[in-house]
Amino acid sequence: MVRIGFIYDFDLTLSEEFQQYPIFREFAAQLKEVHGVSLPEEYWRLCNNSEMGVGWMQQLVKDAKAGVFPNLTNQRMRDHFASQIKLSPGLVTLDGTANWFDRVNEYCQDNGSEGEHHVISVGVHPLIAGTAVFPNLTSLRSGTFNEDDSGIVDIKTIVDPFRKVEDVKSICKGTDLHEDLPLDRYHINYRNVIIFGDGQSDKDMFRYIRQRGGIAVAVFEEGNWQEYRKAIKNLGDSVNIIAPRDYSGGSTLDELIKEHVGKISSEICDMDYDLVHKFL
Repeated sequence: MVRIGFIYDFDLTLSEEFQQYPIFREFAAQLKEVHGVSLPEEYWRLCNNSEMGVGWMQQLVKDAKAGVFPNLTNQRMRDHFASQIKLSPGLVTLDGTANWFDRVNEYCQDNGSEGEHHVISVGVHPLIAGTAVFPNLTSLRSGTFNEDDSGIVDIKTIVDPFRKVEDVKSICKGTDLHEDLPLDRYHINYRNVIIFGDGQSDKDMFRYIRQRGGIAVAVFEEGNWQEYRKAIKNLGDSVNIIAPRDYSGGSTLDELIKEHVGKISSEICDMDYDLVHKFL
């Protein structure tokens, strides 16, 4: 049976906003008073104008200790703030119809394959683990905080936005990243991987998987043609698909992925795609 790996970024890939925004909204008064921040997106200027990597985590810890985000614990992020994150359409359904993960798994089963869903995020574990997406995941790789009785106190682990390829390798190997393993013993063959992302920090993942026969998918906010043009300009030569961030049944993304699941499930090839790519 073919195993197909669906690997996702989280922010602006599975969500319509950055996962930190519910925290920023709840403590808007403190942010305004201490930092002069009026809108959630303005917080990034405090992190050296970067929402990615260790910078934002350091700033969050600093503000938690300073009382800007009082009593900000891992549990509170998971139990209170995570459910407020605006997820992308179709990922979770309330009318009893199949959600994205159920439908994708069904597509795989109908084609004699099985699907796995993995998230690699520069965000943090409790904010993603508390969303309705989490129960559908095979694995989640994201940052974590240490805490004491007052709340988060320092960074425990991070996901480097520009080293996500290492996480892709680890997921596909299904074992230690540095273990020497022949391709036919990989947990997921690279050519059976579909990666979803939205921005520059996903570019290395996109290129890596395309070179090995997999599928790279860039998503953007539906109806936002400025974001579409940005994706074309920045990611166009790194991906197979650019589609609106709508995971609903019958959406463009849904139909395209269904088509590729069928192709992956029926394709039998043991060629070295890295080698083949060098001659294209």
